Amino acid sequence: MAEEVDPNNYGILLGIGAAYYDAKHYEDAVRYYNRALQLMPNHPVLLYERGMAQSKLGNDSESKADFSAAERIEPNIAAQIAKTGMK
Repeated sequence: MAEEVDPNNYGILLGIGAAYYDAKHYEDAVRYYNRALQLMPNHPVLLYERGMAQSKLGNDSESKADFSAAERIEPNIAAQIAKTGMK
């Protein structure tokens, strides 16, 4: 698996989290986003993506906190993600 090649690559962890999100495995997605955020704690895309997964799990306070943190770092993050079609 890619993470075994480089377990400290936040991009790989983000990609694995996104794959789990797309497969509707939201708890696994959050787990990988958490690992990526340990490496890059102020990464707005990671925060936003984790917020999306938390929202799908019904974790409203966690998702709002992630969205707020992402917006503080990158005020237009939601629009940027919508443009790229990431989620």
